[in-house]
Amino acid sequence: MFFQCLGVVAGLLVMRRVSRNWLFLTGVALLLSAWMHPRYKVFEQSIALMAVYAAAVLLLERPSLRRHWGVGVFGGLCAFVGRNHGAYHVLAFGLLIAWASWGAGWMNWMRRCLAWGSGLLVGYLPQLLIFLFVPGFFRAYLPYVQFTWAKGTNLSRPVEWPWLVSLDLSAWGRMSGWAEGCFYVALLAFLVLAGLRAWQLRGEQAAAHRLLIAAACVSIPYTHYVFSRPDIVHLAHGAPTMALGALALAFSFARGGRRAAYTLTPLLLCSSLLAQLSQLGLAFELLAPEKSLYTVNVKGERMLMGSFHARALAGAHHVAHDLARPDEAIFFAPHTPGLYPFTGRRSPTNQIYFVFPASPDADRHLGQRIGSR
Repeated sequence: MFFQCLGVVAGLLVMRRVSRNWLFLTGVALLLSAWMHPRYKVFEQSIALMAVYAAAVLLLERPSLRRHWGVGVFGGLCAFVGRNHGAYHVLAFGLLIAWASWGAGWMNWMRRCLAWGSGLLVGYLPQLLIFLFVPGFFRAYLPYVQFTWAKGTNLSRPVEWPWLVSLDLSAWGRMSGWAEGCFYVALLAFLVLAGLRAWQLRGEQAAAHRLLIAAACVSIPYTHYVFSRPDIVHLAHGAPTMALGALALAFSFARGGRRAAYTLTPLLLCSSLLAQLSQLGLAFELLAPEKSLYTVNVKGERMLMGSFHARALAGAHHVAHDLARPDEAIFFAPHTPGLYPFTGRRSPTNQIYFVFPASPDADRHLGQRIGSR
C-alpha cells in the first residue's frame, strides 16, 4: 500500500504541472487509486506512474546529463524489480530521449544516451552483484530468459471488447464488462490521438505537451503488458498512465482544454470504479446474485466465494483428509498453488504452477518424481 501511495503521489506531481486546482487533483488521486486494486501484481501500475513522473518532470523539463543519468538509475532499478519493466523503460525512454534530442545534433544525442546508459548500469548493479556472487544463479537465469523469450509470460485470452460482453450477466456485471471493454478501446485510441497531437505540437514546450509525450511513450510498452493477457488485472497496469495522458491531451488545447479536462476526470473516475467492481470485495458481496455465494472455513477464517471456488476447496479438502495418507504429498495442477497452504500439504515436485507445455523429457521426469513419492 505504501508503494501504491508513492505511485499516486507521482501521478499527482505530474498533473500538478498543468493544474493546481485542489478539487481537480483530488479527483485525479481518486482516479489513480481506483486502479490500485488488482488481485495480484500490485506494484506494476505504480512503477508506470513513476516512469511518467521521471519522464515528464525530471527529464523533459530539464534534459541535463545529470537527469539523464538519474533516469537511467531509475530504469536499472525497474529492471531489477522485473525484467519486463526494464525492457519497457528502455523502449519508453529511448523514444523520449530521441524525441527530446531531435534537432540538437548527433553528438548531443550520444552524450545523453551515454549518461542514460551509465545510469542503467548503476541501477542494475544489485542484479549484477547477484550474478557475480550467488553460485549458479546466472546459469539458471539465462535459460529462464530464453524460455520467457520463446514462450512469453502469459497464456493468451480473447480481448474483452465491450461488444462481446455476455448478456447473461446481471445488470451490474454487464455495465462492469462494458466499462472494462471501453478501456481497451480507449487505450488504443489514446495512442493514435496522442501521436497525431504530438506531431501537430512538435517543438512546443508547454507542460501539457511534455506530459502528453511522456504518458504516450510510457503507455506504448505497457499496452503490450495489457494485451499480453487482456483481463482486468493487466488492464490496471496500463489504464493509469492512459488516464494521465488523456487529461494531458485535453489540457493541450488552449481553448476549452481546461474545462474538458475537469469534465473528463469524474467520467474517468466513475468508469474506472465500474470496471473494477469485480476486484472490490464489498461490491462482490453486495452485487452477487442471490444464493450464489458460499461460506467456506479457511484456516479458521470465514470466506465468501462463488460455487466454482467453493467446490475446488471442498475437493481439495476431501483429497487431503479423506483419501491421502497423513503427511503424504499431494499434486495439484495446473495452477492452483493456493491449495497447498489450504490443505497444509506439500507438493511432490518443485514446480507448483503449470502454465506452458513442457518438453517430453520434462514430462517424463515429472512423472518419475511423482511416482517416486
